[in-house]
Amino acid sequence: MSEPNGQKRSDLGEIREPLVIIIGQNKEWLRLRQQGQEGWVPKTEVILVRVAVDYFTNLIRSTPNNSDHFLRRAAAFYERKEFAKVLADCDDVIRLDPKCAPAFHYRGMTWHAKKDYAKAIDAYTAALRLDPKYVSVYNGRGDVWRVKKEFDKALDDFAEALRLDPKNTSALSGRGSVWFDAKNYSNAIDDYSAALRLNPNLPHTVNNRGTAWYAKKDYAKAIDDYTAAIRLSPNQPAYFHDRGTAWRATGKYDKAIDDYTAAIGLGAKKAIVYFNRGMTWHEMRQRDKAVEDFTEAIRLDPQHVAAWANRAIVLSEMKEHDKAVEDFTTVLRLAPKSVVAFVNRGASFHALKKYDKAIDDYNAAINLAPKLPHAFSNRGNARRDNKQYDAAIADYNEAIRLDPKLAGPYSGRAWLLATCPDEKFRHGKTAVADAQKACELTLWKHAPYLLSLAAAYAEEGQFDEAVKWAKKSLEDKEFAKEFAEKGPAALKQFEAKKPYRDE
Repeated sequence: MSEPNGQKRSDLGEIREPLVIIIGQNKEWLRLRQQGQEGWVPKTEVILVRVAVDYFTNLIRSTPNNSDHFLRRAAAFYERKEFAKVLADCDDVIRLDPKCAPAFHYRGMTWHAKKDYAKAIDAYTAALRLDPKYVSVYNGRGDVWRVKKEFDKALDDFAEALRLDPKNTSALSGRGSVWFDAKNYSNAIDDYSAALRLNPNLPHTVNNRGTAWYAKKDYAKAIDDYTAAIRLSPNQPAYFHDRGTAWRATGKYDKAIDDYTAAIGLGAKKAIVYFNRGMTWHEMRQRDKAVEDFTEAIRLDPQHVAAWANRAIVLSEMKEHDKAVEDFTTVLRLAPKSVVAFVNRGASFHALKKYDKAIDDYNAAINLAPKLPHAFSNRGNARRDNKQYDAAIADYNEAIRLDPKLAGPYSGRAWLLATCPDEKFRHGKTAVADAQKACELTLWKHAPYLLSLAAAYAEEGQFDEAVKWAKKSLEDKEFAKEFAEKGPAALKQFEAKKPYRDE
């Protein structure tokens, strides 16, 4: 049997390092790459992973002092993720052959997989002391430095790997990931592209490049790369998930749902996938489905703060405020300093007319973030409805001082000045100016602010304008449903040429 195209034949006995890459094949031969060297091996000499452990165990029984057999069994155990057995076999290799660099390499890979990065670094470094030209070890150690965010050390290791083997796609891809984590997305794309010029059939590298394009907000190129990765490896759920996220970023929610669902169908039973699909359902206003997905994300990961928080938000939109309060309370148990959770739980308490509890939550938010205008604006609303009018106006004023372009406090102050039962707080002219400012800031598209403007005009006696803007606000079906009592009641007053009083 002759070697394909006259290229060098690699003999299995010469492959001291079990870690090799298949870069090509035909009917009878596998083309392998290892340490920058390429060669062909007959398929008849290749041992399948599923039988490798038994095969090498039998060899070890017959030749118990052959370190090679222990090393190869360690490689098989590594493929099966039986890491304790990998380490035990590596110990035997080193006992029999203390200068076996691949044994230290496998130790490093195993500690790396177990996320014991200090031991991984020690093992990789020991391998390099024995063999300073060991390309795969530089790649492995470089990746550990990347995970540890020691990017300069990672870049040094990948640079050395590429000096030793300029065509090493693993080194190029690995360095690309360092650049990515360092937020240098252009350099990441350059390295991923260089690897793909050498070998276009690297789905993980194609997908990673897509993620770099995504980080640069070039969603079209990201989708192209994710699609190419799926074409190369159609059973990889992560690629569908990532493309789904890109579709979602472009507003193509149906396609995002399809990809997230495909990822789940391929076995991606991960909280992040259900969470992202839930976020997409929410953006599509399919709240029941959003709640279902957030619930599954929570089941898979009970510590998933964002899933609890977003389920609470959806529940509050569905007017299930008691349940929303429960979820926000869980968020605060998991993240006691979450300003957003205090603000949102305060809003749910407000909706339940538990004004004191709402104010307590806004107080907590303000203590944590004294310059957060939304917290002052919301506390102003709660104090207004709790008939603490002076304090409410003070909160609106502070919110506007902190952010003059925030519409909410203008509208809240306008509503109070236009509808307050206590005459001394009413001031129609100022209410109109405030409400107009709120509407201008939101391009005259936010229904609650339009109703505030209507109430302000009514307080000024401009009832035709009041009716006009009240009707305009109620054209928003979501708003009309939310304010099913207050909105129509106000309109009825305006049509009767009477101002509205928020009793």
